[in-house]
Amino acid sequence: MSDSLSRRVTFAVTAWMLSVVSSSSAPANTLPDIENEDFIKDCVRMHNKFRSSVTPAASDMLYMTWDPLLAQIAKAWASHCEFAHNKRLKPPYKLHPNFTSLGENLWTGSLSIFSVSSAITAWYDEVKYYDFKTRKCNKVCGHYTQVVWADSYKVGCAVHFCPRVSGFGALLNGAHFICNYGPPGNYPTWPYKKGSTCSACPRNDKCLDNLCTNPQRDKVTRMYINLKLFKIYVSCVTALWVTTLTRVFHVCFTGYYSTVFPDWPIFPRDRYTSLFLIIIPPILILSVIIIIWAKGKYPHLFTLK
Repeated sequence: MSDSLSRRVTFAVTAWMLSVVSSSSAPANTLPDIENEDFIKDCVRMHNKFRSSVTPAASDMLYMTWDPLLAQIAKAWASHCEFAHNKRLKPPYKLHPNFTSLGENLWTGSLSIFSVSSAITAWYDEVKYYDFKTRKCNKVCGHYTQVVWADSYKVGCAVHFCPRVSGFGALLNGAHFICNYGPPGNYPTWPYKKGSTCSACPRNDKCLDNLCTNPQRDKVTRMYINLKLFKIYVSCVTALWVTTLTRVFHVCFTGYYSTVFPDWPIFPRDRYTSLFLIIIPPILILSVIIIIWAKGKYPHLFTLK
């Protein structure tokens, strides 16, 4: 093989390999993350758009706002690339401190057709299969009823690039979009009360675009604390501080210490003790920071069963 032909073959193979790598990595980079402000606004806007314009009109439809923890839960499950509902959204599991169970909608399709608007519109379009009088569906319509479930007032969504989605046929390199809701919908009753808009809003609510709003309910909470785990953590930190302070008292006030407690052993203050006393406070502070970060990044690890 001549040198020129060899170079051409090498160039062709290299170009092909680069195209494969770029084609597999680029799609993931084109999808928005759960912290993308435009993505968040689109998810909330599309839900409230459909909730405010249901037919027949709703008298008790709550305004829906974003919940970062619901989005994190959706992101974690979307990464599994399964076209199936997350079984941990209901008891005995409790993934969210404010809701006993959670609702969920799924959408999967090619990257070229995905948008927040198209996915949520596809869910809402199931309205044509729902009979409001009988509360029955002649085809799948659970996505629609969850979108317009009056009592669901928090939503968190995520989209993930999946080379293949289990349970979704032969689709390759698709977008897997999930929204979680709190509290969940789809109980055996009507999704909302029929009547004049906002006529059955909770007390102290105001009406905005045919939806019931309340500043306290609608505020976005960035960090949740699992009280049980927090109490355990506080107990551990307290024990460490008591041990450390006792040691400090022992070392710094040896004369008084030995007089009051003559039977207790006395340890000389050496360079190792000084080093210990210096590094313990920063370690405790760092541990708090790490736990707060991990709680936000991996919420499912901080949920007691």
